[in-house]
Amino acid sequence: MKKKHRLVVVGFRKNKKGDTYPLTAPTGRRQSIIVAQRFKSVLPEVPHPSPVDLLQVTPHIADEDLQSAQSQAAVVEISRFLGTYLSGFPDAAVYPNATGAEEYSCEEDGTIHVPEWGKYQVGVQGLNKWRIYRGGLWHETQHLKYSPKDLWTYYADALEKDVSNIVEDRRIESAGVKWHTGYLPEKIYSDAYAYAIRPSVEDLWNRYEQAQNDFVAGNLSREHVDTALFDVRREALLQNVIGGFQKGKLPQAEQARIDDVSKTVIKSIGQLNETVEANGWSPRDSSDSKKIMDGVDKIVQYAISSLSLKTLAKNKNFSDQMDWDQTFSPEVSRDARGGSSQEAHRQKVQADIDEFFGKKRREQQDKQGQDSGQGEGQKKKDDKQGSGLSQGKDRKKKKGEKEGSSSGQQGKEGKEGGKAGSGNGAGQHPTAEELDAAQNGSADIIAEFKNIQQGTGFETPEGLNRSWEPVIASLPTGSYDDTVFKRDMQKRMRDWHSGRKVEVEKSGQILNVGAFVSSHGKKSFYRIEQKSIKGQKYVFLLDFSVSQKSREDAYKKAMINTVETLAGVGGKMAVFVFGGTENGQSGFLRVKTFEQGLWKPSDSGRLAGLTASLGYTPTGTAYSKLTSYIAKHRPQYFVTVTDGSPSDRTVTQDKVRELKRKTKMVAFGIPESASNEDREDMAQTLKDFRYDKTFVATVDEIPTKIVDLIAPVDT
Repeated sequence: MKKKHRLVVVGFRKNKKGDTYPLTAPTGRRQSIIVAQRFKSVLPEVPHPSPVDLLQVTPHIADEDLQSAQSQAAVVEISRFLGTYLSGFPDAAVYPNATGAEEYSCEEDGTIHVPEWGKYQVGVQGLNKWRIYRGGLWHETQHLKYSPKDLWTYYADALEKDVSNIVEDRRIESAGVKWHTGYLPEKIYSDAYAYAIRPSVEDLWNRYEQAQNDFVAGNLSREHVDTALFDVRREALLQNVIGGFQKGKLPQAEQARIDDVSKTVIKSIGQLNETVEANGWSPRDSSDSKKIMDGVDKIVQYAISSLSLKTLAKNKNFSDQMDWDQTFSPEVSRDARGGSSQEAHRQKVQADIDEFFGKKRREQQDKQGQDSGQGEGQKKKDDKQGSGLSQGKDRKKKKGEKEGSSSGQQGKEGKEGGKAGSGNGAGQHPTAEELDAAQNGSADIIAEFKNIQQGTGFETPEGLNRSWEPVIASLPTGSYDDTVFKRDMQKRMRDWHSGRKVEVEKSGQILNVGAFVSSHGKKSFYRIEQKSIKGQKYVFLLDFSVSQKSREDAYKKAMINTVETLAGVGGKMAVFVFGGTENGQSGFLRVKTFEQGLWKPSDSGRLAGLTASLGYTPTGTAYSKLTSYIAKHRPQYFVTVTDGSPSDRTVTQDKVRELKRKTKMVAFGIPESASNEDREDMAQTLKDFRYDKTFVATVDEIPTKIVDLIAPVDT
């Protein structure tokens, strides 16, 4: 079969109509190099910035676009920290959904998926948008912290699984508020937003009554009527149990039934949490996990039986059910918006939130009045009995001992349960100060949002061209982890980890008597060789043009393991890319700068989020945009990894010559295949640009070759 050659752009030419188009070299072994040299002398390149326009790369980024990218990158970083901190799960990692999914979810391995911040459009804006986004993340972290490992496999029945989601969501949020002191205001605000977004049970009841009328008229089946009643009871149960509210009223008998079941479910969940805590059950332990799920199942079966849900749900399609965490998704916000404008929708949401807090404040004032009245009544009673202060204390103490467990149990229920349709999802009664923080935002959350607005940690460093956007995509790196390579490097680079290599030689710094005797004086001294790259700087420019697509995953795996290995022995890394990301970014991207400190797992996540999507190879333009940054930091090496000839050859040659005065310019070329012919072609391509050093390496060979360049290892 005849070998296919890649087209190489050697210049640009204008036709008679004035259109500019790329000029490619003829195919054939080395012909591209020969023709490129020939055209270089006769064809002028189209002046900058026209080639850049052809490369489909934005040479200058608008301030608002750059700010948006920096803010989105800050959200990803803050979310990753919160994922670990709030869940207590050391391997927790938060990733924005690059696939466009708008919901929250988590996996047993600690992976949490969240919506993309840049596309997160819900019923509130600004600070409150961050609070809702963060609330959805918090909910998933509590699943990691408290949900038993059997949760996802315990039920096969769709109804039981659906009701168990309600019970478990209440259980983990109640435990989470108790554990995370000070989180109650944020939980209350999430409940307020849910009150605004979720459907009114009164509206659902009206639909049920209409379904009954249609059934009587012979226009609807009995199953449709049952399904409509199921929707009422399921939504009322969810709102009362998780959110501590009920949106809309129900007929007296139906309301009494919902109140009674909800109160019992909340009380039972509180008792189960106390049992879990008292016995130290771990949700990760198989035996403990089953015990927790058995406890959850008792509550689930009670709710299903008490509300006759199994009978009502015979023909129910559970795929369209809105779970609690879906409340905070853009999709549900759009559904609630209906045909109204975004502004009208947000005004309606805010009005409902204000209504929610109005009710909360009246409840708080009523409770305060009741407590005050009870206190006054008790005081008058004590004064009337008139036995003196000490005697009064003794009487109260004896009374407490006499009532014992019943009064203590009421206290526990008040904390965990509360009246159905009041309080909040945590079952606690907020103070006036907590309601203020809930309505306006707590100081910590406000500080977080300020950092997001400013893109803290992702500002454009001094000396770096503003065209370099921070990467906002992030993907799990587990599939890119090369444990064999890392284990091999760990053994081979032990001297680089210790910072020195010690050998016994004929001459050296320290006399070794044992070696002198055993070698008869031939090797008598320790020779200590310093081997360290700690603190030294290295810049990587990675080519993610579309020609890398076929090897994209292997390429990302190679670069992630390379950089992690070098960072592991103390090297400081800055990584830049021309290419794209899984969520649509394209152009000149910065994975990490020197100013962002040591290499972190989140940096590897951003590298994993890259995609080969750029149509050309703007190496020279990238060099131009890094010139001042290189001059400022003067790294040991500036390493370029590419698989083809630059689209801007002359600019590349000029910039290589200029940058060589500030750093060692090194290029790694990935050949089209491992054949000698392709290796020779790539070697010739790199040679023309006169780098300080050039290497031809397949993707699999890159990690070892780059490590050997920067930190030579002993085999």
